[in-house]
Amino acid sequence: MDHHFSMNCVLSRSHRIPNSKRDVKVTLDGSESFQLVSKLCHLLSTSQKHRLLEDMSENLRLNHFESLRLASRLHSDCKKEDCHDFVKWLPLELVLRIFSYLRPECLMRASQVNRAWNRATHHPRLFQRLCCSPEWSLPNLDADFPPPLECRNANFFFPNLPSSTDTTTTTDVSSPSSSCDGVDWFQKFKWRYQVRKNWEQGKHRIRRFVGHTGAVHCLAYDAYRIVSGSADSTICVWKVCSNANWLAQTLRGHSGAVRCLELLPLPPALASPTSPAVTPLSPSVWEPPEALLISGSVDTSLKLWRLSSTFEWSRITCIGTLQGHFDTVRCVQADSTKAISGSYDCTIRLWDLASSSQKAIFRGHTAGVVCLTYDDSLLYSGSLDNTVRIWSLKTAACYYTLVRPGTRPGAEFWTTPVTSLHLDVQRRRLFVSHHDGRICVWRIPHSPPVLQPAMVDKLSSTTPPNWERPKLLEQLCVEAENAQSTGAVIRCLAGDGWHLLCGCDDQTIKVWRADTNTPIGCLRGHEDGVTCLLIYGSVVISGSYDKNVILYDFDVS
Repeated sequence: MDHHFSMNCVLSRSHRIPNSKRDVKVTLDGSESFQLVSKLCHLLSTSQKHRLLEDMSENLRLNHFESLRLASRLHSDCKKEDCHDFVKWLPLELVLRIFSYLRPECLMRASQVNRAWNRATHHPRLFQRLCCSPEWSLPNLDADFPPPLECRNANFFFPNLPSSTDTTTTTDVSSPSSSCDGVDWFQKFKWRYQVRKNWEQGKHRIRRFVGHTGAVHCLAYDAYRIVSGSADSTICVWKVCSNANWLAQTLRGHSGAVRCLELLPLPPALASPTSPAVTPLSPSVWEPPEALLISGSVDTSLKLWRLSSTFEWSRITCIGTLQGHFDTVRCVQADSTKAISGSYDCTIRLWDLASSSQKAIFRGHTAGVVCLTYDDSLLYSGSLDNTVRIWSLKTAACYYTLVRPGTRPGAEFWTTPVTSLHLDVQRRRLFVSHHDGRICVWRIPHSPPVLQPAMVDKLSSTTPPNWERPKLLEQLCVEAENAQSTGAVIRCLAGDGWHLLCGCDDQTIKVWRADTNTPIGCLRGHEDGVTCLLIYGSVVISGSYDKNVILYDFDVS
């Protein structure tokens, strides 16, 4: 039989009706057609059967015939309306594993298939994993919500979920809105997705705080209040949880301009035993907990302030003064036990907050220290001597000196002062802004060498050999006719897991995506150079030479 056979060649006489000179084909119903194809298979050779299967798979658009083997199981317990729904019969951990590979947009589309898919795609474990992933995590917001075990251990996806053979424990998928560990992870991720979308679209609202009579040099924030330090020697505390822009508190005590601030929860060692416990009643009631504020000034001192406020009263107490610097205190960083300050006297000093005493002095810079940051074991400091030094927090020894490489032929180093630092702990990167408007991105090695004390002196003046050559993060161009680089001085850096921001003398805040280093846009609103800024979740706060504080809120619908 020829390979190019036709259906007519196998029709029996009962299926053919003579009509003068030609035959008329009889239309067959579904069952008769199936019987006819079955009879046809017995008359074909092996090669013809292969050809028939190829034609059938092409016409029926079948990618494979594996479904034939599973047909009995796939449809054994199915109802007519969901006979192909794998979500019904697969174990829960496998369903969640499959959905975990979807991006959030695809996950939301999958939730619209039917009720079973909607329940599975809204399972809190999926959104808990999304919130803890590097792409969607925010370190400053996630401190109160530690990642679950499955996010810390890469070898297990859902270890806490019951297996398909476990008869003692059951997991309820019918209540997708139920939370894990008391956290509504779906609403938590929904908020982050909306905020990320607003960032990409530049959608935000602005609140302006006016009251200083001098330039705003520094800022601090703790989700309840904004604290600003100014050249007018005052520290102002502003309400955040209300639409009012008036002052809540004014702190006076410094005899010179306030250049740096650090705000943190009041450590137990500094709390008064007679002070009442102040806790927030609700987000709409301005009753923040007690906090410790550290301020550095041109008067060479650091002051410790205890801030206490409720809806009915407020109290300001200066609980200590740290003396030791011989010039302007330019920068300060702190945690619950220690404070680290940098000064124009070229030194960095480590303070114990419980005893208000000086513990160590870091010497090595040849010009004023203007910025610093630290992690668990290392301290990074930027100076007007054009270098960034890396110190040991335990021994106060200088391990390395980072010098920006020269870009011109024959230039070994590029001499321009450092203006600000930002440490990206999540991606192990150090951002260094320079006075010429450029930002260097240093990638921190995962395994820095362990240095012996005898090696410190030899290595302290050289760039680490295992550190990669830094990349330059160019500024955004001004939207003007020439569209050339601004070259404006960068005064401050800030960032989180999503964005990197810099405040410039051209009155703008420039924004990059932290994962790709691609520019997003500019935030505008100030009438003079931006001197300080910080980012916390959906909020960006900036201060300027124009004496104003501006809050950019991206939590808008």
